[in-house]
Amino acid sequence: KQWYQRRVAITAGMHKWMYPVTTQQYSDASGMYTCKYMFEDGKNPELELGLHYASVTMETPSFIIKKGEMVSVVVKYYSTYPRVQLKFYRGDVIIPASDYVVKYRGKKIEKGVFVHEASCNFEAKGPEDDGDITAGLLVGKDHEITSEKCHVKVISSSADSHVYSSGGELRLTSSYMGSVKPTSVVWTFDGKAVNPVRWTSNLTSDGAMKYIASLSTNSMSVSDAGVYVVEFITGEATHPKSKINVFFRSITLSQKTIISSGKTWTAMATFDATPMAIKFQFLFNDKPIAFIEPICKDESPKKEKSTDCDSALIPLL
Repeated sequence: KQWYQRRVAITAGMHKWMYPVTTQQYSDASGMYTCKYMFEDGKNPELELGLHYASVTMETPSFIIKKGEMVSVVVKYYSTYPRVQLKFYRGDVIIPASDYVVKYRGKKIEKGVFVHEASCNFEAKGPEDDGDITAGLLVGKDHEITSEKCHVKVISSSADSHVYSSGGELRLTSSYMGSVKPTSVVWTFDGKAVNPVRWTSNLTSDGAMKYIASLSTNSMSVSDAGVYVVEFITGEATHPKSKINVFFRSITLSQKTIISSGKTWTAMATFDATPMAIKFQFLFNDKPIAFIEPICKDESPKKEKSTDCDSALIPLL
């Protein structure tokens, strides 16, 4: 008995032949093999065997991603076999083929060996998308090769985007969802860290994967109106953030009771507001009697916070 690889004899008199294959020897091992059985009468039957090489490699390491961002997992697969089929799995479930993007096909890197690159892309909708993503390379009819795992974790945070206050006590909250536990939170106000003397920050658990961050004060004023940002620190590179716009509204009448015997009377109102009020109205017995443009001490159009604005004379009905 004689074995040949590409018509070159490789060994003789062996019933089993082993050839070591490494990733640097694709073309050395793959190809067509022939086994000839030698007889004295010259009638030597032959057996041909095609040996193909195939592998699939996960190029994307495990990562953490925010809800709403795109998950992109890249694999490369090598093959000397002309017909292969690639599938992506989340756990044991096949991801729809519509989420696949093949970057290039059939790029030849060695004699008879081609490399392909493909990515699986989908939007991270929440912690329900947590899991191991693998690629399976189907070679022939029933032989599947599986890649390494890429573990994806999805985290998110949310909060009311607008909060209104008239002063005094104020409590801001934001919720966090994810299998990665946050270790702490950082609150900023207009880009700077909040004053820990005036504000109290807490982080509590509200379920297996839900956490609540709160920021509270007992003495909120117009100067505290603005943009608050809470950042959940996870110990990883990805930190979800939520933004809260806090607006201030406060109005005070100069007199609660007015006694008038004349034809006119005057009512004065002072208010603080963010942003600056455009108009306000007076009501008499719950019915509007006047719409007035405020007259403010600070008339700068660039100033977003207005204070100490007065009314005008109101005709007596």
